[in-house]
Amino acid sequence: MGLINWANNVAHIPVFEDMCYYNFFFWAWFWGPLLGALVFLHDATTGFFFSIFYVEPSEDKVVVITGCDTGFGKSLALDLGKKGFKVYASCLTQRSADELKKECDALQTIILDVTKEDQVASVAARISAAHPQGIFALVNNAGVSRAGLIDWLNMSDFRFCMEVNYFSVVSVTKAFLPSLKKSKGRIIMMSSAAGVACGYPVTCAYSSSKHALELFASALRQELRTWGITVSTINPGFHRTEINHNAAGALKATFEKAPREIQEEYGEEYLGATAEATTRFTETQALDPKNVIRAYVHAITSTRPKVQYRVGIDAKGLFPFLQIFPLRVGEICAYYASTTSGMRVVRGARWDQGKAPVGMSTTDTIPEA
Repeated sequence: MGLINWANNVAHIPVFEDMCYYNFFFWAWFWGPLLGALVFLHDATTGFFFSIFYVEPSEDKVVVITGCDTGFGKSLALDLGKKGFKVYASCLTQRSADELKKECDALQTIILDVTKEDQVASVAARISAAHPQGIFALVNNAGVSRAGLIDWLNMSDFRFCMEVNYFSVVSVTKAFLPSLKKSKGRIIMMSSAAGVACGYPVTCAYSSSKHALELFASALRQELRTWGITVSTINPGFHRTEINHNAAGALKATFEKAPREIQEEYGEEYLGATAEATTRFTETQALDPKNVIRAYVHAITSTRPKVQYRVGIDAKGLFPFLQIFPLRVGEICAYYASTTSGMRVVRGARWDQGKAPVGMSTTDTIPEA
């Protein structure tokens, strides 16, 4: 113990602290290709072989999906229902449930607010009683987002994202665990590439909740090994969904709810430039969502589901690339790729017009971004 403490103290001497930090990246880059090759060979010989086998859909295979009103959840429920699985699709509204039922009569629709623990407990008890053999899969799909700078968002926005994207997942998972233990089933969670990457401007409330979800999934995966239950996360990049179809409008709505002094500090020019960049990004960069559904289906039907499904060229290529570099490098890339990087231009324009941020005068030096 004394030696460990001595080494720990040495590692925190300023010069050695930097050496230890960069030494990690040196060895990661040195051993990375070799370890990557070994993992590839292992997956090619065993993982790939087992991943081509799938379970047969049947009424005995019960799948519970949350958040089926729109988007990924709705598409997945329809896909699995048509394949022959017994699907319980939960919706927040009766209207969504009725529309879903019209498209596939085989689906069992449920009205459920995943943030209400009493509703979650009641639904879980009812489904578990109807299927004493246990459910085959639980899909935690329900999710929300709140777009806007941290400065614009209020605490209720952060709490809302955490409540739906994280706490409700914990609640639903715990409620169905007894049933999953009986069947040695599987749990699939809708996470995001934002949950495994560095912070990204305008998405903090959403990304923070997804980071929390990733840690929950990782701990749960290890704890449930004993029970033979698998845990997978779906980590899509930027795809066309209901969450981001009107991202610019959501951004403006957040800005308009911010305190008056905050609005005056940033100005309409900043908002307009950011909203325009957001619209352009959404229209040109949003990916086809069908690959997300494919990942979902593999996680549910494969005899050997993956731990993590990164979906999208950004999630597969860009984010892993940034993760091998020091955090500040990733943050610089994220900033210049973000829709808020225009802040420097707009802020300068406001000063030229004689408008200075709150607490400063037009005679002050314009700060560098």
